[in-house]
Amino acid sequence: MSTVESGSGPARWWGEFTLPSDGMGRWQIGPLQLWVQRLAGEWRVAWRAGEELMQPLAEVSLPLPIERPPASMQISRFSFADSAKVLRLVPALADRPVVVRPELPLFIPAGESTTMFVSTPIWVRIFAGYGAEPLLEIPSLQPSDTWFGPDTRIGELCYASRTLAHTRIEEIIPRPHRAITPVRIRNHANSVLAIERLSVPVPLLTLSANAQGYFWTQSVTLERRLRDDKALLQLGDMTVPGSATLQSVCGPRQYEDERTVLRALSRFFG
Repeated sequence: MSTVESGSGPARWWGEFTLPSDGMGRWQIGPLQLWVQRLAGEWRVAWRAGEELMQPLAEVSLPLPIERPPASMQISRFSFADSAKVLRLVPALADRPVVVRPELPLFIPAGESTTMFVSTPIWVRIFAGYGAEPLLEIPSLQPSDTWFGPDTRIGELCYASRTLAHTRIEEIIPRPHRAITPVRIRNHANSVLAIERLSVPVPLLTLSANAQGYFWTQSVTLERRLRDDKALLQLGDMTVPGSATLQSVCGPRQYEDERTVLRALSRFFG
C-alpha cells in the first residue's frame, strides 16, 4: 500500500491510478472523502463531501483491500464486461458561474482599479479506463445555489461560495480542492463601484496546476464602462505570479467566440 500526504504541497490526487481486481483506493481531497473499488466487471464509487476546510489537506491511499463504505456515503455502481485496471481522476471547474461574497464589501473609486484573488471549488471527474465520458463528476464540496441578477426574470442560476477575496497574492492560502482566479477590475465610470458579490464565469476558464500542485485559472478582467451599465469581460493568459511552470489539467466547459465580450454590468457585480 502506498500513502501520500500533504507536506510542503498537496498530494498529487489527480491523474492515473492502477487498482487491482478486488482492490480499492481512498482519497481525501479537502472536505471530500472518495472511495473507489474495482470488482469483477464492476466499479463502485462512494463519496461524502464535508464542511469547508481552510487548511490544505490531500491524502491518497492505494491499493487497499475492499471495505464496506460508511453508511453516510453516497454509493454508485457501474457495470462493465471487463473492468479496466486504470482509474483516472481529472480536476475541473464548476459547471455554472460561481458567485463569491467577500467577507467585507470592497469599494473601487472612480478611475481606480484593483486585482482580487478569489477561489472556487474544484469538481472531480472520475473515469474508468480511457473512456471519453466520466462515470461521475463530484464537487469537492457542495456549494449552495443562488440566483444572480437584477430581478427574478433577468439573471442566471449560479453557485454561491464565500471567499476572502485577497488583493495581495502573499495573503493567499492555496488549497488542493479550490482554484484561484485573479480578477482584475477597472472602474472607468464617474462613480464608486461597490462590490458585495462578484460572479466569476468559471465555465469559460482553463484550469491549470503549478509546480506545487495547486490550481489556478487564467485571469479575468472586468472593465466598467464610462457611459453605460455595461462591462467588458476579457479572458487573460495563463500566467501566475511566482510560478514559472503551469500544467494544463482541464479545458473550459464553454467557449466564447471572442476573448473580449460586452455584457450587462449586473451580470458580474452585485
